[in-house]
Amino acid sequence: MSIYEIITVTISAIALALSLYAAISAYYEKHLKAKIYALWFFYFDRRVNVNFIFSNMSSRPKTITKIWIKYDDKVAESTWYKARMSSTKINGKDICTFSDMVPVNIPSRSSCQAIISFTYLNNFPIPMPEKLTFIFEIDGTKVEKTFNTTKQLTVDEQIIAVEHDLWS
Repeated sequence: MSIYEIITVTISAIALALSLYAAISAYYEKHLKAKIYALWFFYFDRRVNVNFIFSNMSSRPKTITKIWIKYDDKVAESTWYKARMSSTKINGKDICTFSDMVPVNIPSRSSCQAIISFTYLNNFPIPMPEKLTFIFEIDGTKVEKTFNTTKQLTVDEQIIAVEHDLWS
């Protein structure tokens, strides 16, 4: 084998290794799962509001089409409409804040925040359990996740939180 053939084979082997690495990286990046975090919880009058952060580092956008809450062997789906959370009068005008609703679209390589409301919960335990389980339907796949409910807001804190979301 001449020196030129050795150089050609070496360059071809390096190119093959780099292309394999690129293909594996692209496959891995495309199939990253969305991460879900719960910032705070608020329970009042048979309604639970949860502030979720959805993070999607995949190269494909993700869609969360349904969210369920599990409690005491019961399952309840989130509202399909915007639920009124607070209202304030400013300069004589009634300014209302509403929850977000599903579906939640998460663009690729980004995150979003949504306050999801679960209304008309019958026999929801009082006080709120230390852990709550949620089921998310993300791109047709169901994902079950349990969160600690340590950050439970009071009425005043919830009003401040949703109004801050309105003005930011």
